[in-house]
Amino acid sequence: MNYLLWVSFFSLFILGFGDNIRGPLFPEIIQTFNLSDSRAAWYFALSSFMSFIGSFMVRKIKTISHLLLILYAGVLCIFLSFVIQYWASSYDVVLFGVLFFGVSVGLLGVAQNNLVILGTSPKNRSRMLSYLHSMYGVASLLAPLFVAWLSDQKWQQIILHFAWVALIFGIIGLIYNSRQKDSILHFSQFQEPVTSRLEGVSELKISVVISLYVLAEIMMGTRLAQFMRKYYNYDLSESSLYVTLLFVFVLLGRILISFTPHHYNIRKQLLFSLIASVVLILFGLFVHPLALVLSGFSLAPFYPLSMSYISQLFPTKSTTIVSWTLSIQGFCIVLMHLGVGQMADYVGLKFAMVFAPIFLLGSFIILLSMKDAKSA
Repeated sequence: MNYLLWVSFFSLFILGFGDNIRGPLFPEIIQTFNLSDSRAAWYFALSSFMSFIGSFMVRKIKTISHLLLILYAGVLCIFLSFVIQYWASSYDVVLFGVLFFGVSVGLLGVAQNNLVILGTSPKNRSRMLSYLHSMYGVASLLAPLFVAWLSDQKWQQIILHFAWVALIFGIIGLIYNSRQKDSILHFSQFQEPVTSRLEGVSELKISVVISLYVLAEIMMGTRLAQFMRKYYNYDLSESSLYVTLLFVFVLLGRILISFTPHHYNIRKQLLFSLIASVVLILFGLFVHPLALVLSGFSLAPFYPLSMSYISQLFPTKSTTIVSWTLSIQGFCIVLMHLGVGQMADYVGLKFAMVFAPIFLLGSFIILLSMKDAKSA
């Protein structure tokens, strides 16, 4: 495994771990500052907005050396975010810390996906992207267990423990990066021509398709613990375990998809992932919550497959489209978090979460309307 791959994999693990300790700790933050659902929603909405800003700022960057610097800067932003939240004496200070976490998500999203695309051959790209997002799955699995293990500590102490991991990785990575100039120059031959905008309807459509899916996945990951505590009276460790089970299935799904033969029709796999997820989430919300956990398995293949689908449909513009996709989804996630928070106050969290399958249906309809010209 080359340098571009392993650094992308490990940094996504750190991002995934940091991102997914926030979900189980979210109810604790609400209790600490006595927040309404709409006020609390800013915790995720603000980080999503800054993710949009971060990815938008670096969307034009295609140079591998610059992408690596962006990656390490993103990891250090995670450390800064959690340290600020640890010292916060009010919710406003917590939100200030959240700004830096959002920036890290935007920077890392652009850097990681583009480095893997540039660091692999077209034949292996789908598999490597599946492995990449399996790292997020592993982190998503371990993060709630980490929270449950430390459930006797305050939420501020839990995030501080992990902040040191991000700091160590960022510093070591920057030092190591300075000594790998020859490896970086070797990969420069794979850089794509410099383009910075979407030029066709199909390019915009695939960006929207992925963005709508991400809205649903993030809604599940960030609201499941709150859902279980609100409707089933679970405590911190029990609700964290449910989130863990969700990401167990996410991980299993992403590992399984990495073994799918290269010639399988990616578009059909994407469509099946979307419709299966719609059914499971609706069943979980209104019949039995175990189906919400199982939806992780149907959701899992979509993101890595969609990244591979982009590289197949637009082989000379894949990094540009990935960067724009991350910017669009960051902006949409802001609206989603604020909307869910407002709706939860008025109609309850359960009905607010119905928007997850609605987003997936929208993604399904748009993807179905796209021509499979490349027989992806």
